[in-house]
Amino acid sequence: MAMLRLVGRRAELDLLRVVAIVGVVALHNFYDWEPTTLAIAIRFQQMAGLSVLLFFFLSGLLSRPADGHALVVRLRRSAELLLAWLAWGIAYILLGAVAQKLHLLPPIRRLFSEAYPFFSFAYQLYFLVVLAVLIALQALWLALGQLLGWSARSQTVLELLLATALLALVVRIGWPLVPHGHFLSLYPLYGLAYLAGVLQARGRRFAFALSLLTAAACLLSGTIAASAWFLIVTPLFTFLLGRLLRGLPQRLQAPIALVSACSGAIFLLHHPLLMPLARRFWRLFGLPDLLNYLLCMALACALPILLVLLLRPWLFRCPWLPRLLLVQRNVFHPTP
Repeated sequence: MAMLRLVGRRAELDLLRVVAIVGVVALHNFYDWEPTTLAIAIRFQQMAGLSVLLFFFLSGLLSRPADGHALVVRLRRSAELLLAWLAWGIAYILLGAVAQKLHLLPPIRRLFSEAYPFFSFAYQLYFLVVLAVLIALQALWLALGQLLGWSARSQTVLELLLATALLALVVRIGWPLVPHGHFLSLYPLYGLAYLAGVLQARGRRFAFALSLLTAAACLLSGTIAASAWFLIVTPLFTFLLGRLLRGLPQRLQAPIALVSACSGAIFLLHHPLLMPLARRFWRLFGLPDLLNYLLCMALACALPILLVLLLRPWLFRCPWLPRLLLVQRNVFHPTP
């Protein structure tokens, strides 16, 4: 794939992002399947429940180091995510209305709810709001550190203490993997995953320290939760995966990098319209239900990638386009 630029990319992070987005698609591929297929879908959901946590961890890991423009850069990124959330929320309202007129989708029952008071029928968009808030809080935190003259080491130690406080809060809540109730219950666990990624970027010893704190919290509380294991294992696993994939041939790295670069577009487009439409499309062929289930996931991942490839020349001509589609433009060559 000569159209891709792979210099400086970390293959392990691209692979983790691919795993995360496939898990998110699996989480939403949950319809009135036949009993055998439904049992497999439930098992996929149980295995893929950590995918959202992985996205927050990677976002923290890839956050840029502090500099004189840290506040402006991060606040701008936060604003871009909020604009993408608002634009796609409105777009899905309009597209959903058209799809219902054409009888392609069932009626949208609720636009808003108490638990997710923002476009609840496209609830995955709300994670953009959570991430935008976390990035803005990180920007203010770094600005405070610069104002008070904290050293990089002091600031990292304080971040570890902050992670410990969040950890205590999450243990008190009860390790909610997919929190129910008020939408604010999302922040402690996903904030902790984001901060774990930040500590991993600061240095492995800080990430491993958080892993040990999490393990100690599990022992003291008598809790063994999947989200707790995620925080314990992920820093070491990321480090070992990086060692394993070092020197990966470009012919193998390129497709992984492509899916990784388009993971934001897959996240935005697969639900709530693309996945149901893919399901209806494959059922026209009378295929077995399990094959329909797998093809539905494949199409929901492939179509956004195809769209990004078709729009590739405009990714560099229209600066707003990659921001709207959440595409990593730097993986593509400017000229098609």
